[in-house]
Amino acid sequence: MKRAGLLIKLGKYILIIAVVIFFLFPIYWLFITAFKPSDEWFAWPPIFFPRQWTLTSFIGGGGGVYEIGSIKDALPYLRNSTVVGLITAALSTIVSAMAAYSISRFKTGGTKLAGWIISIRLLPPISAALPLFVIFKALKLLDTWWALILTHTLITSPLSTWILITFFNEIPKELDEAAYVDGATLYRVSFASPCLWLLQELQL
Repeated sequence: MKRAGLLIKLGKYILIIAVVIFFLFPIYWLFITAFKPSDEWFAWPPIFFPRQWTLTSFIGGGGGVYEIGSIKDALPYLRNSTVVGLITAALSTIVSAMAAYSISRFKTGGTKLAGWIISIRLLPPISAALPLFVIFKALKLLDTWWALILTHTLITSPLSTWILITFFNEIPKELDEAAYVDGATLYRVSFASPCLWLLQELQL
């Protein structure tokens, strides 16, 4: 019995190690490939450890079969992605928070509006490509950051709104009522109540 228990325990450890290796191997492969010469990328049998370490993947050059561009060439694209991503996140959060608070607290549109908002997320994004192209062309926004920002906001806002509706529903309405009694305006209540509730939850 004791030996059988040890074998089972050993089997569990072996299984855990195998699963960890299975999931971490792609990360390891990406890491070592970044430092391999390009002629070792697709070598067969695979080279699991670089024979020669190189930085050509970062500084550019012909460190193998393929000519590799410098990482400096990617900086404009990284800048564009960073700017578009940050502005989209901020804009989507603001728009979604206002819509979700209105639906949660004042039942704007009833349950049908919330269902309609999340149904937009179910549409294939490509279905909006042609209408958005026509609109952006009329507004002269083609090839601009704002075209990307507005498109991504359109795609991300429905799901953000749905998630925030659930968040606002969990905030007790007594906090709003207490703030109204103290003379707070609607705008102050809509901002202060979620913040106060979050602080109380974090303290717990």
